[in-house]
Amino acid sequence: MTNNISDHYDKIYSENKTTFGIEPMPLVKKVLEYIKSGKVIEFGAGEGRNSLFLASKGFQVVAVDISPVAIEKINEKAKAENIVLETKVANIVQVDFVGPYDLMVCTFTLHHLTQEQAIKFIEKMKQGTKSGGYNLITSFSQNGDFYQKDPTTEKFYLKENELKDLYQDWEVLTYFEKEGKAFAKNLDGTSMVNVFAGIIAKKV
Repeated sequence: MTNNISDHYDKIYSENKTTFGIEPMPLVKKVLEYIKSGKVIEFGAGEGRNSLFLASKGFQVVAVDISPVAIEKINEKAKAENIVLETKVANIVQVDFVGPYDLMVCTFTLHHLTQEQAIKFIEKMKQGTKSGGYNLITSFSQNGDFYQKDPTTEKFYLKENELKDLYQDWEVLTYFEKEGKAFAKNLDGTSMVNVFAGIIAKKV
């Protein structure tokens, strides 16, 4: 992840009041079936819809994003809604984990990393999670428009069942691969379509 990514998202977040919605992702809501409290870090937190939700439920949350504009918006929302959480502007490849954590969250961020970086990062997430703790990840697959547009890319796009296979030494509680509209548009103005995988896994 480079400064170009930071500039890209600074622009998006500056131009849109709410870019990806204010509701937490369904998978983040679902994680409350398994864990009710604890120390959480979210990588690629964006404007904070997941981090703010978890913090509002009493979790101790650290929200990390490469975009200063995103982090500023999280801080503003947290102040306005009287929610306590910690924020950090950082490239997730370089950030130091001060763990271990009860829950680590990374949604729609890993495609900005190379294959090698992403695999190493997932291993780092696993190592930084407490025994009995959880990882929650969503990431794009090779079946979607992003990858099909540039199949020679070195960026991280999942093969079928790859995310589940990466957690074969954990207890996989929830796993899916499904299609969804992307924020990005095709040249004709239609929404790009991506297939993404999602997982909640428990460290055993």
